[in-house]
Amino acid sequence: MKNLTNYTAGTGYVDRENATINTNGSVHIVVSAIRPDGVGDCVDTGGRDHGMMGLRFVKPTDRPVTRCSVVKATDLS
Repeated sequence: MKNLTNYTAGTGYVDRENATINTNGSVHIVVSAIRPDGVGDCVDTGGRDHGMMGLRFVKPTDRPVTRCSVVKATDLS
């Protein structure tokens, strides 16, 4: 997941080197204009209010399960 506007600042992407992997092997990525408290992996929108997102999996051993949800930042914990 990359936001090329913020790529050099390090806030526009999450990759395997900087992702927080949960005990069940999942990764939660928050895309937000602000960084909510208590959120590990967050991609900064760079001030944009719309766009598209892509996920890339290189040689996964199983078919990755993905899910996307829109929630209020205040509901994140």
